[in-house]
Amino acid sequence: MMQLSLQEEKRELRVVNNKIGTPTYTLDVVKQTWKLIQDDSVGLYHSANSGQTTWFEFAKKIVEKLNLNAKVKPIKTVEFPALAKKPSFFVLENYLLKIENKNTM
Repeated sequence: MMQLSLQEEKRELRVVNNKIGTPTYTLDVVKQTWKLIQDDSVGLYHSANSGQTTWFEFAKKIVEKLNLNAKVKPIKTVEFPALAKKPSFFVLENYLLKIENKNTM
């Protein structure tokens, strides 16, 4: 993995700490999508796990779970320029799934 090789080279990961989102497990999205297919659902649905975190906190947890010998350093978005502008808060809620009683996440 690219991130793991980066960690092995630098021993320090600099990760944005001022962007908040909802990391979502792919298998959960597959299960949710399969339920919608089985129910013949039609419409636009957000499908995301609950909770929220920063990319920095998410990276710290990954480093911890993988027992990597790396320091995770928080940085601001301006220190990590990207070509595409992204919102600072991108937490999704499964609103339509919840009101239709179809939320599996």
